[in-house]
Amino acid sequence: MPENFQNFLKYLKQDDTQAWDNLIITTGVIINHWADEKRLEILWCADEKGILSNNKYIRLVIQELRIVLKQEAIEDFSGLKRIILDISNKILTEGFYCFMNLIFDKDKKAWNILSDVVKIKIHRFIRMEGCRQTDSFEEIFQETLIVFSEKLANGSLKFENSYKLKSFLLRIARLKLYEKFRINKRQNESIWIDEMNYHLPDIGSYQEVFEDREYTAYLFKMLEKKERLILYYYFFEQKQLKEIAGKLNIGEENCRIIKYRAIRKLREVVTQNKKMEILN
Repeated sequence: MPENFQNFLKYLKQDDTQAWDNLIITTGVIINHWADEKRLEILWCADEKGILSNNKYIRLVIQELRIVLKQEAIEDFSGLKRIILDISNKILTEGFYCFMNLIFDKDKKAWNILSDVVKIKIHRFIRMEGCRQTDSFEEIFQETLIVFSEKLANGSLKFENSYKLKSFLLRIARLKLYEKFRINKRQNESIWIDEMNYHLPDIGSYQEVFEDREYTAYLFKMLEKKERLILYYYFFEQKQLKEIAGKLNIGEENCRIIKYRAIRKLREVVTQNKKMEILN
């Protein structure tokens, strides 16, 4: 056993104030680092009296550590660290169940703590997914808590730890975000097709293809989004390929290829439909 660690243990057993102060600081660092690695929330912890603050949580660990130090021989710092984490895990597991009971009982303080952490996690997740609108974040955050509350009321939710709970809440947020993307996509496509139907300019040789507005909408549904945009800008807004390429952040030659591919698709569909008309 290293002499400096042996002396440190001796001071602890003698209840040396400075040694215990150093151990309290060290314990806090060890626990916080461990919780970050495991993605656990120390704040999501309670006892029969209510929510445990971070300081009270550390004090509980230290209380049990005092008892262990009197009963067990510790060889080195890694052994001390292992004991600290064992005690911390035990307290956090029991405390999390108490915290969830407070959530189930609609304890205001517990819900506020839960909401604050979840709000940060969802905001980070939404930004990573590329969504920047504040109203989207607030809506998804509120809907996530509503779904969680409903499932909690059914009594079907059980979590081993705060990591499992956060994962569950983020899954709800992910589903809500993707649902919002799908709705927005359908709305945007509907608006775009409607605008296209009521603003058909004279496009020369392509007028025959696009003269029927409903048929136009039908044809454009056959294309990919980028193909639709390029044809819309080119034929309906009379923009040059260079300008369209700039709008879509692609190369001009790539834009030309996509335009050609889209027109070929439309010609194939029109030709096939004409054959069907002849057969009928």
